[in-house]
Amino acid sequence: QSTVERLERVAATLACHAALRAGDDVTEADARALLEQMDNTDLSGWCPHGRPVVMRARFEDVGRWFQRT
Repeated sequence: QSTVERLERVAATLACHAALRAGDDVTEADARALLEQMDNTDLSGWCPHGRPVVMRARFEDVGRWFQRT
């Protein structure tokens, strides 16, 4: 591994550890600020490990997931 690859892996690990996780309390203002920051970031739809952080779903599907239909 090159030095650049190692540094990228360290940066990705630091970003991951600092990220919000499932179950974290987030205010609406914080959520909006995070979404605005993501809009201004290249590849903002992916975590540093390549997993998607944004998904598209139809409104009807979301309702079904929460047994609202």
